[in-house]
Amino acid sequence: MLLPVLILASLSLVSGILLLNHLPHLVPTIFSSETLKAFDELSKVGVSDNFKHSLAAVLAFAFGVAIPFLDGLRSDLRKIFKGLYQIVSNKFYIDQLLDNIIVKPIYAIGAFINKIFDPVIIEGTIRGCLVISEYCASLARGLVQGELRGYVAMLVGSLLFVIFFYMGL
Repeated sequence: MLLPVLILASLSLVSGILLLNHLPHLVPTIFSSETLKAFDELSKVGVSDNFKHSLAAVLAFAFGVAIPFLDGLRSDLRKIFKGLYQIVSNKFYIDQLLDNIIVKPIYAIGAFINKIFDPVIIEGTIRGCLVISEYCASLARGLVQGELRGYVAMLVGSLLFVIFFYMGL
């Protein structure tokens, strides 16, 4: 667990160094007016802007680390930011969204296939092929009785059919 935190900390340090020139524009949007007045007081004493920005980053980091360990403050923050806390604690409702968009439609398609498509279409096609093959077998069974006269009659009849078919008679 320490390795991901170290990676995130090093990446935030690098991004802070890269954005050092843009930080004065971002500071008023992050901190309250009282905090900004305190920073102005620091500049009257002679503290440089870079030090103020570093101090702001350290304070933000300290608050970020301290908040999870302060149970009383956590419950107060939970009450103050009730709606935001509910959304974040439910992981932005991504699980419910994926369940409604992907999982439930797949279950509905599966239920349709299981209840209607498989028994009616698939089983009906297989049963239809079975009935047709049984009917053809019963017809062929009547023709084939094991007598030579029947076989010769079928041969002559087939030859006459082919001759008349090709001659167009």
